[in-house]
Amino acid sequence: MDVLFLVAQLIGQTVNAVWYAATLAFLALALWALIDSLTRPAVAFEATGRRSKNWWIIVNFICLIAVFALNFASMFGLMAVTASAVYLADVRPALAEFSSRRGSGRF
Repeated sequence: MDVLFLVAQLIGQTVNAVWYAATLAFLALALWALIDSLTRPAVAFEATGRRSKNWWIIVNFICLIAVFALNFASMFGLMAVTASAVYLADVRPALAEFSSRRGSGRF
């Protein structure tokens, strides 16, 4: 019985560690999206046909708060992680392409 208890305790600690690591990763993702949206020029958002810079700043800020306060496993936390991922996977490359076309050298 002691062995089963130790195995169950080890599995529980492993799950907690993975959960903690995932939470930190998603917080970092949301923070990265927010910082990136703050540093991009507003004209790039308009030129690429994406929503305005202010819209993305507000969305990414709400995402950061939702992941921090509600955790990523809640419905709003999952939507927040998805919104941050959409920004980083779709909007950010378009903005980087716009910046490289203008010769700013920022990627």
